[in-house]
Amino acid sequence: MQKKFSKLLYEPLVWRGDGFFTTATTLYYGEEPIAHFRQESGIFKQDASIYLTGAEEPLFILRPKGVFNMRVEAESNEIDFEPAKIKPHTWGGGIKVDFVSGNSYVWKHTDFWNNKWLLTTEDGFKIAKIELGKWGTTGTITVVSDDPPPAELNLLIFAGWAQYIFEMQNTAVA
Repeated sequence: MQKKFSKLLYEPLVWRGDGFFTTATTLYYGEEPIAHFRQESGIFKQDASIYLTGAEEPLFILRPKGVFNMRVEAESNEIDFEPAKIKPHTWGGGIKVDFVSGNSYVWKHTDFWNNKWLLTTEDGFKIAKIELGKWGTTGTITVVSDDPPPAELNLLIFAGWAQYIFEMQNTAVA
């Protein structure tokens, strides 16, 4: 990849499922795959890993925790990684991401059908959006802010992408 990943976030990224009966999804910049989402599922396991293309180790591992106090813990070997608490909204979908630094962000749906999501700061400043594709098997992630991105943008994009996929899977099963 010739550009740094953070530079790619300013152009629309598209994800597509890797197959009909798989929990793997790939994120593309144009036709170039840049990241893969893989979910391990079982009776008590729903971990998801996000890999950059060509990497053997995951960039992020997202581990759902708790029963009554649901949250997702993010792990990473990245040097510049800042730990965060990712809390799914119980009603209405989406997530809230609280970083140790004190920064807080929210991914939430903006339409009745839950096909469009918006990433904002806690005070409502718009940063990025996710839109489900026409047939529900693809989607687009676009940064909508012209301001400098938050330092946590990569994790915010991946956390929103993963939660969106989790919720699409839960809706399809229900």
